[in-house]
Amino acid sequence: MGNMNDIFYTRAHQPDPQAVIASTFCLMNYTMMSGGAIYLPKIIDNLNFLADCADINEPLRILCRHMACHWEAQQLEKCRGLASMPTQDETAPFVIPPRLSMSWPK
Repeated sequence: MGNMNDIFYTRAHQPDPQAVIASTFCLMNYTMMSGGAIYLPKIIDNLNFLADCADINEPLRILCRHMACHWEAQQLEKCRGLASMPTQDETAPFVIPPRLSMSWPK
């Protein structure tokens, strides 16, 4: 029987492919529902991991590679969209929203 630390090390650095698939689907669903881009790098990393994983069959690895390319394109599109957003006019007055303004007792 091997050293328990070796088993922990192996498990810590080789995630279960089924868990990666499930978590990636959750991240993709959240990203599509919210329209945000915060999880795009993690989705791409997970799909690339699955595309290179020897524990899953070849058709699924090919699908993961294609999906990684799709999500990389999504990330690039989000980055371009952020870069082309108009900036706030520096001459516009600073306005405190009503919920943040304080009323002082008289």
